[in-house]
Amino acid sequence: MIRKQMYAGNLPLKSLVLYALVNLNNFGEIYIDARGKQIEKLLVLIELLRRLLKDKIEVELKYGYLEKEVNNNKLLLNKYITPVLEAKIRVKDR
Repeated sequence: MIRKQMYAGNLPLKSLVLYALVNLNNFGEIYIDARGKQIEKLLVLIELLRRLLKDKIEVELKYGYLEKEVNNNKLLLNKYITPVLEAKIRVKDR
């Protein structure tokens, strides 16, 4: 099976929904990563797919953090932490 993966990034929600619908139809599963503020967009996408699709979908979510070293004297923190959400969306019975 071909693994289709993308980053939620700066794409508008409409483009994400179209991407997800096309690739779920063609491949049966997709992987989408979201970081920081884009996590909300990914959760909205999952809810829209549940309402739009006639087929049932399975969603696996993995939540974690990315740590980045920061060398800035103005900040009190030495690490910049970014939340990350990974979603694996699969159509059931395929």
